[in-house]
Amino acid sequence: DDKATRSDETMWRLNVRMPVVVYLNFRSEFHVLCARPWLDQGAWEPSSMESTVSTGIPNGPYSGPVFQKAVGNGILDLYGSECGEGTYFVFVDVQPNS
Repeated sequence: DDKATRSDETMWRLNVRMPVVVYLNFRSEFHVLCARPWLDQGAWEPSSMESTVSTGIPNGPYSGPVFQKAVGNGILDLYGSECGEGTYFVFVDVQPNS
């Protein structure tokens, strides 16, 4: 049950091999509060990207903030949010070579 993954435990690991922007789409402002410590520590920034809308229990439909981070290459750990609203969506945008 990944929605119960603690916010100090790795939930997903991305092996980034080219420049990308990673977007995390949370389900609500409350959902972000659960992940705020690692978002701040990892220098994630609020994004202007429009949120997805999803259904779900207990409080759907959901539409929440999106955060972003540019990554050149390497391992990027994404941590749990330990939140009853579920997990966040992850989108990866490959950047053009310079």
